[in-house]
Amino acid sequence: MTLDNLSLRLQEMVPHFSQRGYAVVPVPENLYSTLLEIFIEGRYMFDAFLPEKPHGIVESADRAPTLVLGGTGFGDNRPSLIHESSQLRQILEDFCGCSLKPTYWYGPRLYQRGAILHEHIDRPLSHIISASIHVDSDLDEPWNISVESGGVRKEVNIEKGHMLLYEGVRLNHFRKTPLNGRWYAGTFMHYTVSDSRILPTDYLELAQQAQPCFRF
Repeated sequence: MTLDNLSLRLQEMVPHFSQRGYAVVPVPENLYSTLLEIFIEGRYMFDAFLPEKPHGIVESADRAPTLVLGGTGFGDNRPSLIHESSQLRQILEDFCGCSLKPTYWYGPRLYQRGAILHEHIDRPLSHIISASIHVDSDLDEPWNISVESGGVRKEVNIEKGHMLLYEGVRLNHFRKTPLNGRWYAGTFMHYTVSDSRILPTDYLELAQQAQPCFRF
């Protein structure tokens, strides 16, 4: 079974946790200021951004690689503390209507001119509900993200200091318009449901089989 077919089957089985599947909300000021501080320190003080190993869904027409902060934050545990904070988790739980537990976080990532994000869904077990945070950018025009469910596609602009909350398996998401500007820095927080009984048995079985196919 191809990855595309797996994605379609998983989307058919996964529960709908919200009406639209996404929302854009401000990042709490205390959390955002910390993320911005991490980005500024890593880029301008420690020069700690390194090319990220390509994983198939991000490309750049200008051959400018995506950069990531020292792999997972050059030993800085502040992103992990934000990821695990009750403050951020409560926002996502209010969005999806169920209890969540943190799984993975990534970033800050620095996308450069010409970057695109191919259409995909996220990991079916660990990325059920996610937040894509716009930390900072130097753009000539918004680098919108497209979200699609049931054939309905929406273009979404995430302003600085805001985050897109979204159902990563239910919604296809992508950025097909190349980044027009110098760079865009984002941080990503992923969660799964605390009670796996919320997920149908056939979904869990297929997700277990499919998980190795998803590298993002």
